[in-house]
Amino acid sequence: YTLTLTGNGNVSITFTPTLRFFLDEIFVMSENEELIGDVNKDGMVTITDVTALVDIILGVVANPETVYDMEAADVNNDGSWSVTDVTSLVDIILGKNNQ
Repeated sequence: YTLTLTGNGNVSITFTPTLRFFLDEIFVMSENEELIGDVNKDGMVTITDVTALVDIILGVVANPETVYDMEAADVNNDGSWSVTDVTSLVDIILGKNNQ
């Protein structure tokens, strides 16, 4: 069986007898909705977002608001960017998010 999802791009998932995939949740977001943790604005929450968030905290990027989604970077929604946001972001990636 093949499942194809179409949005900003196509994703195909093939189910075979020897390899099974389980889809627990599918989030469909409009273009105006924010994906918490998607710091680099690529539509996914991955380890590259962790790297981007660390760059924001360390001041590596001169004007981070022009490159990154600063609201999405405030993962715990406390109004600042800190190591707490990094750990919360890692929890999201590892599926430990309790939101």
